[in-house]
Amino acid sequence: MLKPISPEGDTEVPLRGVDPLQLLVSMGIMAPHHQATCTPLTGGVSSDIWLVHNGLESIVLKRAKNRLNVCSTWVVPVDRGQAEVNWLRLVGKVFPENVPHVIAFDPETFAMALPYLDPKNHTNWQTDLMAAQVDSDFADDLGRLLAGIHKNTFARPRLAADFDNGDLFHLLRIEPFLERSASAIPEVADAMGKIIDSLRVNRHALVHGDFSPKNILVNRSGTRPRPIILDAECAVWGDPAFDVAFCLAHLALKSIHVRDSSETIIEAARRFRASYLKACPEELAPGVNQRLGQLVPALLLARVVGASPTGYLTEQERNLVKQVATYSLVSGEPCGPQLHHQKTLTDSPW
Repeated sequence: MLKPISPEGDTEVPLRGVDPLQLLVSMGIMAPHHQATCTPLTGGVSSDIWLVHNGLESIVLKRAKNRLNVCSTWVVPVDRGQAEVNWLRLVGKVFPENVPHVIAFDPETFAMALPYLDPKNHTNWQTDLMAAQVDSDFADDLGRLLAGIHKNTFARPRLAADFDNGDLFHLLRIEPFLERSASAIPEVADAMGKIIDSLRVNRHALVHGDFSPKNILVNRSGTRPRPIILDAECAVWGDPAFDVAFCLAHLALKSIHVRDSSETIIEAARRFRASYLKACPEELAPGVNQRLGQLVPALLLARVVGASPTGYLTEQERNLVKQVATYSLVSGEPCGPQLHHQKTLTDSPW
């Protein structure tokens, strides 16, 4: 079990040596004085990431930040890198083509080395969706993959102990997303409290915790696009409904923002949800399906009033999400028809 530092702490575990290249040497994947280039990569808020070229191959070096790059204060322990590596190694044994291989891991700095996935063959699913490139078959495959991960970890007591990272999940998801949303919108506080209690009770499988399009690559090297899942820093033994709801909430936001592809994104979300529920353990499906009705609006609200608001929404779109999610949480009614009031959704994925 990880032992997170206090959120009030500002402790940063320093990188050994003067630069990331020396860290790679200490990890045993580069020889001393070996010629290599190291380029910082941007785009994430939670980790420092470098692309290293050593003349023979390219490697990605990643290390979690203590203080996340968001406007509000958000401090989380860097030892979540251990949780991510544990998730990658475990899931990689069952689905080796759907997660990056861990080349090396440094338990002192919690830095990890991963293979570089060439953009020529890999695109980011969020980038595709924002560019109106929507593949419902891919969403269908993704739902099956997520169900497979949950099925292969379902009701395994040893894993429950190995991933007993509830304190970490609280700092990464419960407090910044759900509790801050309840503070910002007091009328949803009761509903949020019940959702938080439900997440603590329904702990049945290994949860990724950040299952969003930005953390999913589309591998296009084969005859059929294949999902590759990244960034499992929030990995926890928890409620599998959280992963499903997290992805559905992101798809809902894109369905109102990318208007030219609204219908196709809705269909992709529908396929993702249906394929997951069909493939997940029979004991899980009814409860997951029921809990999605509250989790999705809770996470939608978190993305407009929580610690890390979605950057691409317009003010009008943010107001719509806030209004609809609040109403759904207070009334208990589904949020899908209200998000798309101009459409007739007889089978809303939300």
